[in-house]
Order: sequence, then C-alpha cells, then structure tokens
Amino acid sequence: MGKNTRATHPTPPTRWLMVSASAPLDAVATTNFACYGQAGVPRYPYVMLRPSAPAEDGPPTLCAELLLRDAQERPRLALLDLTLRQRQADAKQYIWETFVAERRLHIVWVWDFFRILSHAVLRVQLPPAELTPAEPWAQTLEAFRALNAGDTLTLNVASACGNVHQTHTLTAPARPWSSAPKSET
Repeated sequence: MGKNTRATHPTPPTRWLMVSASAPLDAVATTNFACYGQAGVPRYPYVMLRPSAPAEDGPPTLCAELLLRDAQERPRLALLDLTLRQRQADAKQYIWETFVAERRLHIVWVWDFFRILSHAVLRVQLPPAELTPAEPWAQTLEAFRALNAGDTLTLNVASACGNVHQTHTLTAPARPWSSAPKSET
C-alpha cells in the first residue's frame, strides 16, 4: 500500500510579550524547601515520633503569589493564588511553571542553586488582530505593555521551611517573542 499522503499543516506561530529578570536567590528558604519539602525542616525528637508522610501523587507544587509593580511600587498586576508545578529538579536547579489560561500567561521560575540566582520568565500571548481579548487577558496585556526597566517582579511563597520572597528588578520592558521555529541560514 502507498504511503500516508495526508498533508500536515504546521501550527501557526504563537506571538507573545515576554519579560524576564534574575536576582540573588533566597538561598536558605529555597534550599530548605528543596531538601525538606513543604512540611519544613524536621525537628527532633518530634520527627522521630511522627509517622512518615504518604507519597503525593504527581509533581510537587508551590502556592505562590506574583506581583508586578512599577518603580514607585504601584501595582501593575497581582496574582495571589498561583499553583506552580515542578518541571525539573536536580542538585543544581529547580524549575517551577504554570499557565494561567484565562490570562494566557505562562510563568517559569528557576531556582538556580549553582549560581545562587532566581530567574523568572513571564510571557502573555498576544491575540490575533481580529480578536478582542476577555477582561483578565486584556488586563494582563495592559500590565505587560506598561512595564519598564526599574519595575519589579516579585514571587512570594509561604512555607514551613521559611517564606520565600524573591524580588527581581526588570532591566528592560516586555519584548515580543514568537514560538515560530528559527530558520536555518
């Protein structure tokens, strides 16, 4: 029989507004979280008497809040109940991510233990020209378009290991980014 001749159409590229920043890692709290999980640093003799915790289904998660503020600390965007899933974990780094569908917002947060840095990357999908985005998406786009160098991106996590408070100062405004494959020239 003949080969499958069904035509495959490439997925159209997705266009985004992206912002990224790095800052010194809150090393004590993040290391404690990486080593001991959400339950916190074990204390003795209590830990010897406590039964071991049951294994969780799926990857570990963080409950975090994200704040974008201008240079005068006025809020641009606040997301107070994010669930970030662990994408990767090893001795050198932890990678957390989430996608907030109603805002078309992708968030990646990297704890880089090797360089003792926190890296945050946020991108919001740009709508096609013929589409008017719904309110949460429109608010996110407006916040990204207003970002400037000197604005801050803060990620906070309340944890039994110690609260993680990472503030990243932006060095550039949000910039366009496309998921289209780069051409080889």
